[in-house]
Formats: sequence, C-alpha cells, structure tokens
Amino acid sequence: MMCWKKILCLSLLLQICFLLFALTASAAHLSGEWQYREARRDASELQMVQSAAQGARDWKSFAFPASPPFAEGTRKLYETTQVLPGGDEDTLLFFTTGEKVRVFLDEKLVYTYDETALTSAGGGRMWHLVHLPQVAHPYALTLALSSGDPHTLGVYWSFSLGTEQRETERIFLSDMTLILTLPVAVCMLCITALFYWREHRDRRLYRMLLTFLGNFILWGIAALNTKYFLTDAVLFWWYVLTIAAYFLPITAYAIVYEVLKGRERRVVGWFIRAFFLLFTAALLLELFGMHGLKRLFLLEFVLMALFGPFIFWWCARAARRGDDYCRSLLVPIILFTLLGILDGVNTYLHFLPGDMFLCPFGIYGIAVFLLAILKRMTHREEALGERASRLRSAIVTARDRETHDPLTHALSRAAFRPLLERYLVRAEQKQQAFSLIMFDVDHFKQVNDTYGHEAGDSVLVRLTQAVRANLASRYPLLRWGGEEFFVFCPEMTLAEAAALAEILRSAARSVRVEEQVVTASFGVASYHGASDTADALCARVDAALYAAKQGGRDRVVCEAQDA
Repeated sequence: MMCWKKILCLSLLLQICFLLFALTASAAHLSGEWQYREARRDASELQMVQSAAQGARDWKSFAFPASPPFAEGTRKLYETTQVLPGGDEDTLLFFTTGEKVRVFLDEKLVYTYDETALTSAGGGRMWHLVHLPQVAHPYALTLALSSGDPHTLGVYWSFSLGTEQRETERIFLSDMTLILTLPVAVCMLCITALFYWREHRDRRLYRMLLTFLGNFILWGIAALNTKYFLTDAVLFWWYVLTIAAYFLPITAYAIVYEVLKGRERRVVGWFIRAFFLLFTAALLLELFGMHGLKRLFLLEFVLMALFGPFIFWWCARAARRGDDYCRSLLVPIILFTLLGILDGVNTYLHFLPGDMFLCPFGIYGIAVFLLAILKRMTHREEALGERASRLRSAIVTARDRETHDPLTHALSRAAFRPLLERYLVRAEQKQQAFSLIMFDVDHFKQVNDTYGHEAGDSVLVRLTQAVRANLASRYPLLRWGGEEFFVFCPEMTLAEAAALAEILRSAARSVRVEEQVVTASFGVASYHGASDTADALCARVDAALYAAKQGGRDRVVCEAQDA
C-alpha cells in the first residue's frame, strides 16, 4: 500500500512539473508600450480605433498584463499596442472571462466575439485565437473589451503571440491537468459502481463516492478549454462549472461523514450544511440578479480553509486508532484542500501559467482511498472464505457424526437401514448377488471388566483398523453398537462372503490386549431375491452369528442352506 502511495505522489509531482514547464517554455509576448482608454459617449468605436491607429497620443499607459486603472463604472475599455514586423509569430492567443472582444489591426476588424449573452456578472472563461496577417511595417493592435463585471474587464488569464501551431498547442496544454485526470476519474467511477453492485455493506459510502466522482467529472468537462472547439455555449458551461465547484466540497465531505463516527461525524454533518447553505444563498442571489454564484464563491475557499484542518485532525486521530479508511482519506483530503485553495487564490492573483487548474490532481488521492476499500474487501472476502470453510467443515463433521461412529470411524447404526435397502434394490434390479457379514468381539465384557473401558475402546479401534486393512473400499464396514459390526458385500455370493469372513477372522486375531489374543465370531447370510426382505436377511445373519457363538466362538458360520 505504501509503495502505491509513493508511486502516485511521484506521478503527481512529475505531471505538475511537466505542465509548468510546457506552459511557460513556449510563452511569447508582445513588445511595445500598452495604452488604454475608457469608452466615451461622445466617441464611436470607429473613432476610438482610429485614434489608436494614429498613435494614441491622448491615451494612458499601463503595465500590461495587469488590468489598467480605469474609472469606476467603466463597462467598455480599449487597449492598444504596436506590433512590429518580422518573425513567424502570427497568432495571438489570450483568455478572458465574461467579456465581449473585438480585435482591430489599425482600423481593420480582424476578430469579434460577442455572440454570448453576457450578464452584469460576466460570463464564462473563453480563449481567443486571432490570426494576424504578415505586414512590412508596424501597426496598431487594438482590443475593444466589454464586460458587465468591472472585476473581469481588461483581465487576461494568458496573453501570448506565437505561431498558430504553438498557440493551438497551448490551448490543449492548458487542459492537460484535466486530460490526465478525467480518464482516471471515469475509471474510478466504474470501479466504485462495481463495488456498489457487488457489495451490500458500505453502500452509503459507495453512493457518496459515486456522487463525488460524478460531480468531479462534470466539473472537469465544464472546465475544459478544448470543448469550445465544438460549442460556444460559454455562459451555460460557466454555470455548470460554478455549480459543480460549489458541490465539490459538499460531496467530498459526505464521504468523510460516512467514514467518521460519533461526535466528529455530527460536526462534519454541520460542515456539509454550511456549504449547502452557502450554495443556496448564492443561488438565490443569482436568481434575483445579484450575481451570488460569483460573489460568494470566495467564501467556499474560506470555509475549506477553516474546516480542512478539523477534517484532517479527526481522520488522523481515527487512523491512529487503526481505521484504514480514515488513514487512506488523509491523502485526498490534503491534496484537494491545498490544491483547491491554490486554485481559489489563483482565480484572483493569476500566479499559475495559462488557464491551468491544480485541483484535478487531487483525484489521485481518491485512488489511495479506493485501494483501501479494495484491501478491506479482500480481507472481508478472505474472512468470509475462512468462515465458509469452517462451516463446511462443521457440516461435514455433523454429517460424519450422523453416519459415522466417532470412536472407530466406521459407518454408524443410523446409516445401516438406508444403505442395506439401497444395496438390495440394486441387487434386484441388476440381478446381482449380495451378502451380509455380521461379527462381534468374543468375551468383550471380560475385556472391559479386566482391563478397563479405555482398553476396550482401544481393542475396538485396532480391530476396526485390522478389518479395514483387508477390505476393499467397495465393502463398507458398519458398527452396529457395542462390539457388533456389519460388512456389506455387494456382488458377492454366500461362499465368497464366507471366505472373506475367514480372512477378517484371522485379521482380528492380530489384535491383543496385554498378552490376550482378541477373537471374533462371524455370521454370514446372502440375499435370496425378490421374495427376500431386509428384515429376513438381518434375521438370518443374526442367527448365523448366534450359531457361531454357540459353536465355540472364533469361527465363521453361514446361514442354513434351507433358510
């Protein structure tokens, strides 16, 4: 388990380093001084563009890429700089949030983006790829920006000038964190669904995990920049992204809620309610046109920063008590909390390159949690397997006790009647011979009285072993009770059974108690066909044994031929 954790952490660090390098190594920038001017009521857009093309003499300079210090209440802004000829850098790429964009080269409109219906709170984030024609002289690049939100007006997430191939690659690279994590999240969703379908225990935990992974996947799709190659529904995806982001801590803390116990569990429930109340308030403000989803979004990161240490401490304390789930939850808790806070701060400070998110890498922490679930399932299945094995052994033992004698391990009296009737039916159906041998130990009461019952039991055990050593497996040995035994002889005539009885009688003499030789008397009878019965056969073999006893013991006597 620790090896997997190290591999996941190393993979995460390598991917972050690769992305930081990829997104910064190819960065291009525009040279020249940047100037800006707020839109004026007495000047049309064409006049403002012409002013920029003629040198922007009455425009104000600002430190690009920072947002210019425009006057309060400004909703439209013009920014301009000079583009110098030369080189192969002919494609402009920049990211904006909730802004209408129009790009001019001198006085010529070369790009426009104003199809999305923007609210006063702005719309979603969008990239703009603008092809610039090759010219032999410097020209003015002017951007006309409009936004309902002054906080996003003139704010660029990334701004670079390069070749078309390089700038297109930057769009895909900006999604690399999601490209690396969304397939992993989908695989985890499928694995968790299998857990839910297969396991009846911990189903609430699996439901919460499915909810979190589904919400994470939805959030990741909404955050993809490359989806805008297929759709321009920027505002729709902004709402999906924002609402899914509100639910990320709710669904994540629901997993923690299912794992913790006692007072900590109840407090986590209140944490979840706090996040849900924040979302409800933001949604109500949004419905009333007060842009609550955006304005209250920062509070989510504040709550995460406040609640995260408590969650970590409680899980760490439960992990020290031996809770594997809580121990494995520490990894995603740390990752999602720290990376989520960094993403939230980046929303305002823009310290990460391009349009990069770090939070998706937290999904690798969920892999550690899934491994813990799999480990517990494996241990549970092993325990169930051991329990099933013990139950099977107990069932076999119980059956043996019903059908086998615990002392000699021969068949017991309970098995006599069913076994005899089965052999007689087979003999009748197949027209085969069947014989029955009955024997008992001579003077066994004297053995018990003289040497004790333990010695008597030992005699029975050794006698059974001696008899078994001379019997094929197809001839069952059964203890009737006390010192009396039966041997079933399928497909054996009376003479053949008598010969077998002689062999068994000789084997019995090999058993000794002290210096005394143990002997046994044998009676033999055979099945007479359809007119015969089990009771009649038993009566004849018993009579033959009685005759052996009366005749001096230690002998074999067959049933009377006229019986």
